[in-house]
Amino acid sequence: MNFQNINLNNLRVFEAVYRLRCMTTASKELHLTQSGVSQHIKNLENSLDIKLFDRVKKTILPTDQGDKLYVQVEQGLNLLQDSLSSVGEQGSQIQGAVNIGMPIEFGINLVIPKLIEIGNKFPGIHYKILLGFAKDMNELLLSGQLDIAIVDDYKMDNRVEVNKLTEETLHMCCTEKYLKTKGLKKTLTKKFYESLDYVAYQDGQVVLRAWLNHHIKRKNLELTAKVQVMDVQAVSRFITNHYAVGVLPGQMVKLLKKNGHKIVQLPESKKVLSNSLSLAFIENRTHSRQVKTVIEELLSV
Repeated sequence: MNFQNINLNNLRVFEAVYRLRCMTTASKELHLTQSGVSQHIKNLENSLDIKLFDRVKKTILPTDQGDKLYVQVEQGLNLLQDSLSSVGEQGSQIQGAVNIGMPIEFGINLVIPKLIEIGNKFPGIHYKILLGFAKDMNELLLSGQLDIAIVDDYKMDNRVEVNKLTEETLHMCCTEKYLKTKGLKKTLTKKFYESLDYVAYQDGQVVLRAWLNHHIKRKNLELTAKVQVMDVQAVSRFITNHYAVGVLPGQMVKLLKKNGHKIVQLPESKKVLSNSLSLAFIENRTHSRQVKTVIEELLSV
């Protein structure tokens, strides 16, 4: 295949459709009509004499050849963008979007202030931020929908590089009123912990069970999770209103106590349970200048 026969615009459209998995969304990003996007993909398939996508019930799925082409096209377009950015009057500026995923509480309180600093230092950078769990970030990184993510101790795919940034302590908390209402005293017994009402972050009470296993060496307790919610602020609201027991990061516990809440930390063993927070990205992906800059700035903290 002669490269002169390939339209660069067709490759740009292919990259967007593959990354977004939707021609309608790609058309909006590229400021084209949906029929125009479809025509670009058709022209590219005809030029290469291969099928790049399967259309299944209004869903587009990349073929094996589409997967292989995307790896090369993404790298080539990023390299071309870097080359063009290095010449001309705007050559010294770092500009463009960075797609970042992060946990809600840690992201809002600690990551976003750092991103503001980076944004002030490099005004051409702008952010698209997704708040959520590490398991979601793992898939979004692999699919190319995220450039970087802040994740906890979740086991990431081996294609994802993980660099530790910091760690937070985790504490099982309730209020004095909750314990009095239940007629309970703080102990480390199985019966005590099974008698509590809990607020959990996700299915399986992963964080609750990690704390219990760490401090009282119990894995198979019968826990009653009256609430499940993914936000630390929401968990703290259920706790401070004497409704349930839950696990909170140390900085949140300090803030609640400072604000006058009578928070009780349930007994812990000598070694405090901590949760590592790390910067994650695809190691072998060719990143744009703005993504590289944000990675370097975050790792320099």
